[in-house]
Amino acid sequence: MSQFVQAATAGDMQGLLTLLADDITFWSDGGGLAAAALRPIRGRERVARFIISALRNLVPPDQVSRLLEVNGQPGVVNYISQHPHSVVIVDVADGRIRTIYVISNPDKLDGVAFH
Repeated sequence: MSQFVQAATAGDMQGLLTLLADDITFWSDGGGLAAAALRPIRGRERVARFIISALRNLVPPDQVSRLLEVNGQPGVVNYISQHPHSVVIVDVADGRIRTIYVISNPDKLDGVAFH
């Protein structure tokens, strides 16, 4: 997970591509209350481009990220002012990330504590 975070935050397209499965799907849930992709994004290059663009354009400068296990999966919890902003969960198979889930719906983040 740390390699994924490093590649994504550095805007390292090649680094991301080596970590993502060819048939990866990116899902996001903003619940109509937070920024999110309206449809699943599929394919290694499309997902990598979306992640790099989103991190450049949508992530607030005061965001703090923590690598944590989320529901038994590798994850990242992002906070702003010690309040959860989003949770990223990845599903890994055969050494590559097959699915990325991003939950930014504030109604679904109520139970997430600051770590």
